[in-house]
Amino acid sequence: MNDNKFEDLSTYLSISKKVIAHFAPHFYSGLAQEMLDNEDCISDVATAIMRADEKWNPNYRSKIGTVRTKYSYRNQYAIWAISEYVTNKKNQPHNISLSYISEDNDILPIRDIISDSNIDNPVNIAEHKETQQYQSQLINKILSCGILTPCQEKYIRARHLKGQTLQQIGDEYNVSKEAVRQGLEKGMKILRNLV
Repeated sequence: MNDNKFEDLSTYLSISKKVIAHFAPHFYSGLAQEMLDNEDCISDVATAIMRADEKWNPNYRSKIGTVRTKYSYRNQYAIWAISEYVTNKKNQPHNISLSYISEDNDILPIRDIISDSNIDNPVNIAEHKETQQYQSQLINKILSCGILTPCQEKYIRARHLKGQTLQQIGDEYNVSKEAVRQGLEKGMKILRNLV
């Protein structure tokens, strides 16, 4: 049983406006303003966010152990609502429904079944960002456990969390590129032995 508490309607409408302003431009230019000028659109996205709160399970873990925050779950449902608005707008004159009935008898939009892997859609972007945040948190916990020297920890953070080159790290800490490479190698060897 999900015991999520709901916000008041004005909070959902406010969240809806923020999400539209943030994600709608990823679909096409001008969409955010178009949707923000339409109270029905704002209401539809707010309803999607409420649905997310209803279905969100704080105990759920993906196959790779990623935790879905309520924030990201809300964003995912809101993105689906924005996507549905765009789809409906494009298909308005035809009134054709492309839906798929799942094994649970849920009606799903066909876009959830068939996707173009060459297109970065906002849901994939949000999921990728969430996975990166989870991995960064995990890496931070491992690096902060005290098994590495302070230099090794700094070098690993700079290289693997900030994406800096060996030269950039060396310049930042006033050491040679080779010293950075050796420090990274020793630190990574210690971490591999843990696993």
